[in-house]
Amino acid sequence: MNNCAFIGRFTADPELKQTPAGLSVCTFTLAIDRPNAKDMTDFINFVAWREKSEFIARYFKKGNKIAITGTLTSRKYQDTAGAFHKTFEVLVDRAEFCESREKTAPAPTAEDMKNAYTPAYQQVQAQFEEIQGGDDLPF
Repeated sequence: MNNCAFIGRFTADPELKQTPAGLSVCTFTLAIDRPNAKDMTDFINFVAWREKSEFIARYFKKGNKIAITGTLTSRKYQDTAGAFHKTFEVLVDRAEFCESREKTAPAPTAEDMKNAYTPAYQQVQAQFEEIQGGDDLPF
């Protein structure tokens, strides 16, 4: 199982970009205090796609507190000097507000909230039929 949950504060404004295919992607780093460790903070990188990325970029800024659930992922990349690196980041599945919004921030719409909670991996729901004449059911 690969499920992670974090509450932290943005270290900078989230960066929203578009891929060449037109998909929205948002990257950001959260400062997360370690439990039971005074003055120790971890800085963890996050990636959100599609509607979740637009939601995060629109409603969160540097210093805002957010709750994130997602999956830990790793990837390799090559820098401009040709050296290879491995990095870890959390793929955002769900994002939630942790504090009241600032007066200058726009209120989220119902559609924005729906998109913030859309699972990263959609599952096909089974088709159900309505039972006719359910009077003889034991419950």
